[in-house]
Amino acid sequence: MWEEFLSTTLVLFFVMDPIGNIPLFLNVLEKIPIEKRKWIITREITFAMLILILFLYTGDAILKYLSISQFSLKISGSILLFLISMRMIFPPPSHQHGATLFGDLPEGEPFLFPLAIPFLAGPSAIITVIVLSNQDPSKIHLWLLAIIVSCILSLFILLSSNLIAKFAGKKGIFATEKLMGMILIAISTEMFLKGIKEFLNQ
Repeated sequence: MWEEFLSTTLVLFFVMDPIGNIPLFLNVLEKIPIEKRKWIITREITFAMLILILFLYTGDAILKYLSISQFSLKISGSILLFLISMRMIFPPPSHQHGATLFGDLPEGEPFLFPLAIPFLAGPSAIITVIVLSNQDPSKIHLWLLAIIVSCILSLFILLSSNLIAKFAGKKGIFATEKLMGMILIAISTEMFLKGIKEFLNQ
């Protein structure tokens, strides 16, 4: 059970990609006073956590309402994870320079967008949570704990973003994100194969 918890926590942590989001967070919060950034980061990660928990508990109802099977969700989710991981390994030029990828953002303090959604609770994280909610409903409290722990880890990293950016530098963050991307590729491939296996067995 704890092996599943650990692997699920790591998957969610990699999907949320707090290390890769450091340049993006620093860019968005550039004009915000340093003493206020910690509160904003804590609030946005709390929002992201609540969104993921909401989809964890409503994922089954959503799938039934849309008549989506588990294996089709796993296949589509694995494809999305693969695309996200490829973007981590081969980012577009704007991402490399720390741009937000969403053009001009509203002036002032960010609220929900783009930090909570989609930087942290993006499509890949939401689909991962929905897959978990249908994978084994009896372990939903274990998945809940995994979401909370992965968000706490992300909070710790993003609160230390200035120190990490200074210590690791752009090259260190760049290399770490590439490593996380390669791990995500392996995870997405495994998810894809499981989805195909379930489809063939049906």
